[in-house]
Amino acid sequence: MFGRPEAKGSPYSQAQALERLAAMELEARAFYEGLFEGAVSEPVRNLAAMMIRAETRHHKRFLAYAERARRKESDADSDSARPMPADLARTMGVKLWPAKETIRKSAKLSRDLDFIRFAIRAEAQTAVLMTQVRMYLPPERRGYVSRVIEEEWNHKRKLEEHLQQHFL
Repeated sequence: MFGRPEAKGSPYSQAQALERLAAMELEARAFYEGLFEGAVSEPVRNLAAMMIRAETRHHKRFLAYAERARRKESDADSDSARPMPADLARTMGVKLWPAKETIRKSAKLSRDLDFIRFAIRAEAQTAVLMTQVRMYLPPERRGYVSRVIEEEWNHKRKLEEHLQQHFL
C-alpha cells in the first residue's frame, strides 16, 4: 500500500508497483520474442525485433525507478501518495500479454495481421493501466511513469502505421 495503512488500500508499495510495471514490460517483450521467432514475414519479424528492444529498455528503466523508490521511500513520500484502490491493485496482477511459447507456436498458424491487431490493443491497455497507477504515486515519482506511457502510445502508433503499410 502506498501511504498509511487503510483497509481498502493497495498491497503495493511504490517500489513494488514499479517492479510490477517492469514485469509487465517483460511480458510484452516475451510476446514480441515469440512473434519474432514464429512469424514468417520479414516485416513482422523486423517490427517484433524493434519492439523487443523498446520493451527491454522499459523493463530496465522501471527496475531502476523501483530501486530509486526503494532507496528513497520515506514518511514524506508515503504521505504524498494516495492508497491504490483494491480493484486497480487486482488489475495490476492480470497478465495482458500471452506467453512467448504460445505466440511462437501460434504465429505459424495465424495471420500476421491478427498479431499486430492484438499488439495494438495490448499496448493501449498497458498505457491506460500505467496512467491509472501513475495517479497513485507521489508527484515526484510520476514523471518516471509518464515518459514510459508516452512511449507505449508511440508503440501503438507505430504498430498502427505498420498495419496500414503492410496489411491494409
